[in-house]
Amino acid sequence: MVHDGSEYYLVSGVNFPDALSASVLAATTDYYTAEEADYLTSEGTSVKPSRGGIPILLLPSNGTIPDIIITYLNKAPLDPTQKQTLQVIGGIGAIPDKTLQELNTKVTQLAYQGVKRISGNDRYETNKNLVLQQDRFDKSWQDNGQGLPVPQVVLAYGQDYPDALTGAVLAANLKAPLVLINKNMPSATSDILLNFYQRNLSSEPTATNIIVLGGTGVVSQETVVKADYLFNDGKITGGTQVSTLATDFNFPFAAVQASNAIIYVSDTNNHLIKMIKPDGTVTTYAGEINELDAYGMPIGGHVDSQRATAQFNFPKGLALDNNGNLYIADSGNGDIRVIDNQGMVSTLVQGLNQPSGLVFSDNGNLYVTETMKHRVLEVKMDGTFEVIAGGNYEERDGYLEGALADGQGEEAKFNEPTGLALGEDGSIYVSDSGNQRIRIIDTDNRATTLAGSGTDLIPYTTYIEGDFQDGSLQTAAFNFPTGITIDSDGAIYVADSYNHAIRLISDGQVTTLTGTGTYGKDNGYLDQAQFDGPSHLEFLDNGNLLVVDRLNNQLRVIEFE
Repeated sequence: MVHDGSEYYLVSGVNFPDALSASVLAATTDYYTAEEADYLTSEGTSVKPSRGGIPILLLPSNGTIPDIIITYLNKAPLDPTQKQTLQVIGGIGAIPDKTLQELNTKVTQLAYQGVKRISGNDRYETNKNLVLQQDRFDKSWQDNGQGLPVPQVVLAYGQDYPDALTGAVLAANLKAPLVLINKNMPSATSDILLNFYQRNLSSEPTATNIIVLGGTGVVSQETVVKADYLFNDGKITGGTQVSTLATDFNFPFAAVQASNAIIYVSDTNNHLIKMIKPDGTVTTYAGEINELDAYGMPIGGHVDSQRATAQFNFPKGLALDNNGNLYIADSGNGDIRVIDNQGMVSTLVQGLNQPSGLVFSDNGNLYVTETMKHRVLEVKMDGTFEVIAGGNYEERDGYLEGALADGQGEEAKFNEPTGLALGEDGSIYVSDSGNQRIRIIDTDNRATTLAGSGTDLIPYTTYIEGDFQDGSLQTAAFNFPTGITIDSDGAIYVADSYNHAIRLISDGQVTTLTGTGTYGKDNGYLDQAQFDGPSHLEFLDNGNLLVVDRLNNQLRVIEFE
């Protein structure tokens, strides 16, 4: 429809930010989609016919206003009952006060106080004062009046115009606010996003969306994470973040860092040992693949030789001794293998049933979870071993059935124990995966339950049903916990694999450190980050926590500040 001449935006014609900020507002003012108009009409709200937005006029930053603009305004086809309102966008540096005075003098159809300036201390504050006008982007009419007031925003770099110029059309089409941002998150931008978060609290939680215009060279991923944190969580930026360290894996299981900062990774389904160098590059450290199965997947083997030609079969747990020798729970082969500091691979123990977790004891022996025999072993460096805890299980269909019982030595019972960690007092902490519990084996080989709950079995299995519940040690619930580690203060961190979360046991409570309870791969602050089946945790030399995000085929880092 033809504009009725009653309202205009006036911006500087020699610079872009104010024009960009005004463009989406100008395009969407008094514009209603058919769906929106029908809903508002059904609720008894009078909806004006669309005027197709309002015009933006360009003004000089110095000198008088060109006659053609004054003539255009004075010849606008106004209804006799109407007067004009002129919204001048920008501060006096963009459009001086004398220009407003000239408008008041020369424009003949102005409303009372019809020339209004909308500005701020800079382009970002001007943008804030524009987009926070309450009636412009409200979409609560959606979903039968239950929609989010501001379900999406469009972010654009405020120091240059190409991305914002092209993206303004998209923002107008979506009827979403165009928010200017820079690499340092201006306080005005934070205010906008926090305001939108507060508005959205009035509605049922549903998905929100941030559309970013341009590449990471203009709007960094870190800035996007900060914006998302404000828009969706309503919190000022700062604090611990989760990031991706490396991605070149096939269901990795465990990792360990050497004294030279190299990180070794068991790339389980590739049957390889990978390493991550300090510069972030990922290469194969040990293992060779000579054969693929019918689906194109690598087939493991068992070859002791120099590390480049050795073969493994679903390697899992890793541990390093003080001499730099790397020990591997070669799960598919049922062995404990060793790569010595000269690069030679040998077999230390054979005939185990899917060993998975490894940790060195204070006396230099190796603790091992023999997962499918539901027990914990102590392996000596001559290859002999003894059972520390777990035993006397019933066999069904050729498999030992796990169980749950505290007790000493073989009186204790586990159900597919996986991760191991050594406490300061020499106690062994075990993630008892199928029992959904964290257990402790003290120095007298007595096993007790530290945390976890539940007794009902998953139908047709011997596994206790998992759950996701924070709380006291006795009431908290896990869902197949695997990796476990302990910090210098004695706090215990658990990779709660099927809850896709990292849990924390401290001061008699279990809490969720990070992870939303649903699988995903988002980085960000702790309450934003997502994981998919995390299997192992390892504190790095710099104090950050390494997470083997198994089903995402990634290694992630929780970066403590």
